[in-house]
Amino acid sequence: MATLRPSLLDPLFASVQSLKGVGPKFAGLIEKLAGPRLADLLYHKPFRVIERLNNPPILKAPTGEPVILDVEVQAVFPGQGSRPSRVRVGNDSGFLDLVFFRAKGDYLERTFPVGERR
Repeated sequence: MATLRPSLLDPLFASVQSLKGVGPKFAGLIEKLAGPRLADLLYHKPFRVIERLNNPPILKAPTGEPVILDVEVQAVFPGQGSRPSRVRVGNDSGFLDLVFFRAKGDYLERTFPVGERR
């Protein structure tokens, strides 16, 4: 039986795994979210938008919402015993501490070099 859709649309009915960079594991996640075909992915509507251009001052950053901050690493405080490790970051508008539980070895020093902008 012949299909009724034009052959130009056939690529839309390919598997999501046919996309470059999408392997079996990631394809499974996409299929759970949107469906198994590229057309399903095209019609999937986002449920939230993150404003990545908004760079508020640290003290005015909204609570409970994701924000993008341009900060400088000021200090790294390794945890001792059961206390978590902390990384102090800041800019002209203030500072905040990033808290890490069970950070191993020099991971934080390598990831957050003091004086670097993140």
